Amino acid sequence: MSEENQNEENEWTDDPDMQEFLEWADQPGPWDEEDDKIHTVGGLTNDKKNGFMSFVNKTMEPEKDIFEQWQEEAQALPWYIKLWNKIEIYYKNEFRYYPKYLKYGLENIFYWFKIIWKDRSWGHDFIFVILKHKLEKQAKDLRKYSHHVGAEYYAERIELCVRLIDKIESNFYELESLEFYKLKSWFKPIEDQQGYSTWESKLVEERIDEYFAKYPRIYKQVAKKGYTDKVQIASRISYINQQRAIDLLFKVIANNIEKWWY
Repeated sequence: MSEENQNEENEWTDDPDMQEFLEWADQPGPWDEEDDKIHTVGGLTNDKKNGFMSFVNKTMEPEKDIFEQWQEEAQALPWYIKLWNKIEIYYKNEFRYYPKYLKYGLENIFYWFKIIWKDRSWGHDFIFVILKHKLEKQAKDLRKYSHHVGAEYYAERIELCVRLIDKIESNFYELESLEFYKLKSWFKPIEDQQGYSTWESKLVEERIDEYFAKYPRIYKQVAKKGYTDKVQIASRISYINQQRAIDLLFKVIANNIEKWWY
């Protein structure tokens, strides 16, 4: 710091009025010395034992965790106060909402009855049926009741999941390749084994190249694995696309589900 700047900063301390203030600010009061129980710190009164500073330091010390403190205070209450507090909390947070809970419960029974009635624990299809039913209602309620700005956007994301489930349930991608070729199939009896036959098929019509052009990236992946038969390649592409649809469904859910509320 230059000497000039330092002089400017010290000018206020050299002011006569300031010097006079500093001189008398910390002086004891006009009473007798033996009765003088106070002194000052920077012009503020303080007792001679620094009680004020002790109080300040005490208030600045970290206290016990507030939740532990509340827990100890609650445990120290008489049993009848504890019981009353539980009843009061239960009434405020649960009991008074029972009529509304009953209404919601009956609505849920009506909405889910047909789905649950037909639910079974074999096969993944039943899981998709339940998930789709839940998402359809979530999108509808999000549009109807939500007040946040992104409600429409997230309702559309939910509906995207519903459309994906429709395609997964119907095996859309797994069966899509069948639209691009036609096979003639028949059973051929085995000559030396009576009652036994082999499954035979013949490609009679195909537009499989159009199917390959629809999914060029997946076609390249499959072709690199050494497949040569067109029907076999198309079948493999359709299987991969079905799995991609399932992966996309759960990826959209994972990236958005925490925002599907209103």
